Amino acid sequence: MLALLDGDQARSSQGTAPQVANGVPEIGEANELLTVPQVAARLGLSEKAIYGRAKKWSFAVKLSHRVLRFYRVGLEQWVADRALGNNRNDQG
Repeated sequence: MLALLDGDQARSSQGTAPQVANGVPEIGEANELLTVPQVAARLGLSEKAIYGRAKKWSFAVKLSHRVLRFYRVGLEQWVADRALGNNRNDQG
């Protein structure tokens, strides 16, 4: 476990972003989950808008019938792609 943490610290100190495939961080990468209110605040959208777009986003995770979360790394990658004009299948 300590070796994994050391690797993550080394990676973050080098400034390299975690690799993301389809909005889901690789195993061992920072995979913090965000709530709907957190995503809404980051994107400047309503919670209702986030729920409506979640089905299109590969970084959205339905943990149960009533619990929806979003991978932080996937969201950040999606925002970066949109800023660069790289709109792929995860349009919203």
